[in-house]
Amino acid sequence: MENGTYAHYHDNSINGEDAWLSRTLGNESVLDVVLDGSTTTQGRMASERTKEILETGEIRELEDVLRLLSQANSELYHGPSEAETTVTAALKKGNQLFVVSAGDSPAYHIRGGIVTPLTTAYALIGAR
Repeated sequence: MENGTYAHYHDNSINGEDAWLSRTLGNESVLDVVLDGSTTTQGRMASERTKEILETGEIRELEDVLRLLSQANSELYHGPSEAETTVTAALKKGNQLFVVSAGDSPAYHIRGGIVTPLTTAYALIGAR
């Protein structure tokens, strides 16, 4: 997050399926996204295309993030390529934080040495 710290604990980017995005949206809003494409299902294309959709789409509210992720899902998974990627997105709006996760890329809140999971692996959508 802007004005925050993030850490990447597991780096399997040697295969090139990972992508990330940090996008300032204005009005104290920031979108941070981590994508981990599946190695066996055109993951590189899936993570990069999902990143592109989130990078260029209009985002004002959490519903916009969900709409864009649904668009990516329809285009990639339900399209001819059946490409797959996990996604964990954090939308900061003022003093609120919304977290959306699909797959096994977890999100954690870390403060004062206390680690609190914000998502559950393979949950359809988790928001907090």
